[in-house]
Amino acid sequence: MTDLRRLIPRFLADLEAAQSSLQALLAEKRRALTAADAAELERIGPLEAERVRELQVLLARRRRILEQAAAAGLSVESLAELVDRLGGGERAALQQQIERLRAGSEAVRRETWIHWTVAHSISSHYSELLELIANCGREAPTYEERPAASGPGGGAILDASV
Repeated sequence: MTDLRRLIPRFLADLEAAQSSLQALLAEKRRALTAADAAELERIGPLEAERVRELQVLLARRRRILEQAAAAGLSVESLAELVDRLGGGERAALQQQIERLRAGSEAVRRETWIHWTVAHSISSHYSELLELIANCGREAPTYEERPAASGPGGGAILDASV
């Protein structure tokens, strides 16, 4: 039990540091996306991958802490629940730290969603630009001006479904 009481604050501090580092990096990435700074985005890519690896290591540590708690007879689903079950004088401070981490996690989730939306939008505009260039500025032909020689009718799929 005392081992868990030492592991949890250390884990939460490490998670808070990793999360803060990721948030700072995501802020840099947003500035690079806004400025369309490809060189900066290339520089940020490997750093972002490193932050993801750090979070995966922390996730494994969290799982081990919960497994240790289960082995000690405290079967819980989360660290917040574990902190509640352990009690102790630092319980309130740890719960506050967990709430800050939850808020930080939500901020990271929101920021990555913004990045995805911007990247998706850029990709759509790029595709439209390529299509415009490929068609020499004219709209791409989608339909024939006159009906096909075979006359109106369904396609092979429609005919096969009858």
